[in-house]
Amino acid sequence: MNKTKLIKTALATAALILTLGFTSCQKDKGNTLTCTPSSVNVSVGKTVTSSITKGTAPYSVSSSDSKVATATVSSSTVTVTGVAEGKATITVKDKNAKTASIAVTVKK
Repeated sequence: MNKTKLIKTALATAALILTLGFTSCQKDKGNTLTCTPSSVNVSVGKTVTSSITKGTAPYSVSSSDSKVATATVSSSTVTVTGVAEGKATITVKDKNAKTASIAVTVKK
């Protein structure tokens, strides 16, 4: 009898763990960090904005090439500044370390 009870307990525990895991994944789906638009064109010396949707503030931003484009964030708005011709990627990170990218093309 002890063996049967142990197996039932183990199965119940496994079912609980799976249920919690699936619930967490479903909950997370609705909170995916996104930026709109996710691709921008900007002229040297000019700025363009992208809105952060979903995710959890506060946000931070970084550029893959600050010689081409820089970015700042205020509330849920990312402002991208064109520095020199080329391409760069702005990465936005939220409080929960989720990330989104903005592809930037800087033209004269």
